[in-house]
Amino acid sequence: MGYLDRAPSGLGRFVRRIAAGLVVGGVGLAIALALGHSQLQPATFEFGHTRTFRGTVDLTPYPSLRLSLPGTSRAGGGVTRLMLVGQGKHGAGPQLAEHAHRSVQLEGTLIYRDGNTVVELSQQAVRPDESEPIPPSQPELLGAVTLRGEIVDAKCHLGAMIPGTGTVHRACAVRCLSGGIPPMLSVTDGAGARANVWLTGPGGSPVAESLLSLVAEPVEVSGQLMVFDDQLVLEVDPATVTWIH
Repeated sequence: MGYLDRAPSGLGRFVRRIAAGLVVGGVGLAIALALGHSQLQPATFEFGHTRTFRGTVDLTPYPSLRLSLPGTSRAGGGVTRLMLVGQGKHGAGPQLAEHAHRSVQLEGTLIYRDGNTVVELSQQAVRPDESEPIPPSQPELLGAVTLRGEIVDAKCHLGAMIPGTGTVHRACAVRCLSGGIPPMLSVTDGAGARANVWLTGPGGSPVAESLLSLVAEPVEVSGQLMVFDDQLVLEVDPATVTWIH
């Protein structure tokens, strides 16, 4: 009772047992939830940290900036490629159309995961550069392959949104792909190793609009796999992409 200094001994023991049980049960539940929670894959969006990049703009197969690797000569093929995206759910094509095959300086924010990197362009951040443009490169054809994975939008999947995969992200991915963000196929092999492959249509043509109904679903994709500078690109016929039941 409220006017007593101490509860009766029987009632006190009962309350202590209930309190101890609640504490132990709560700790146990917290541990079980933590152990059962799926681990988010490491992905980074350097939000608020703008960097400056110099290179040559290429719009094939998707807007990108080609940079010479340190310690290599351009003639020796020491070139890397950073894919470019716009602000929000928009591609970078309109912002870069007048700079195709020209040297530029641009400002943007890095987004990266599993060895793949994109740069989100800052607004009005592209300006001409006086350096010599890097000569165009030809893709190295690796041959016909069939891969299984999930179609994702590159910007969110690589780090702008976590998780950037699965049905929970379907609506966002569809809007990003519709806005010009390049599509990727996220693949995981039997050993758990992950890889991301850029998807294009025949001849490097746009393919995202044809794949929207298959986003966030397990799919099987067949096509010609190639290396474009240091990027894996799979050229597919959208009609052959199938949903895995």
